[in-house]
Amino acid sequence: MESVSLTGSPSVVSREQLLRLMVAQLQNQNPLEPVSSQEFFGQLSQMLMVESLERLRTGLEAMVPQLGPEATALATLAGFVGRTILVETPTGPVQARVDGVRLVEGQWRLTSGQQDIDPALIRGMLEN
Repeated sequence: MESVSLTGSPSVVSREQLLRLMVAQLQNQNPLEPVSSQEFFGQLSQMLMVESLERLRTGLEAMVPQLGPEATALATLAGFVGRTILVETPTGPVQARVDGVRLVEGQWRLTSGQQDIDPALIRGMLEN
């Protein structure tokens, strides 16, 4: 039985490491109970997904410095999407579920239904 060792950070697995694992699995499988083609293709699709996400992450990392403070603001506001926030209004605080982010007259705004929310009016985020 050939041993396969993985090197590098335990939280980051490279494409080569995933391929080595798959090859080792195929070489060492029980011939009487081989891995089903469905399971094998599931693992292969997971590997391709990891590779695609890694390329996306690399592309975004290269792009962010070029975008400057706008990208930072957008990334921060995107973290509110799907969350319920507490917004200050003239009549007092109200809860709103954030469903998007959009640019309004050069300013980023959160959206909740048809309403635009100025991020400066956010007073807190509620547990979902």
